[in-house]
Amino acid sequence: MTSCKKDISEKEIIKSETHTPSSKDYENTLQKDLEKSINNSKVKIIKVNDKEVSKEEALKIHINDVSSTTFIKHKPDSITFKIILEN
Repeated sequence: MTSCKKDISEKEIIKSETHTPSSKDYENTLQKDLEKSINNSKVKIIKVNDKEVSKEEALKIHINDVSSTTFIKHKPDSITFKIILEN
């Protein structure tokens, strides 16, 4: 039985090592995309759960806390970026 448990543990370690970097890379990419959207020069208003916040406040949000995002175009040079957080 000990050998079987050891094999399972080794497989779990290998599995976690192979999946963790790609998931982390994907998460980092999503975080960078969120920050890029917040810093977009055309974005004039940022709302988080329908409350207007500054870009500095919005940049503190982690992608894992986000449920959805929406761009709302008002004028050619004015966009509202709406962020809905997970409950």
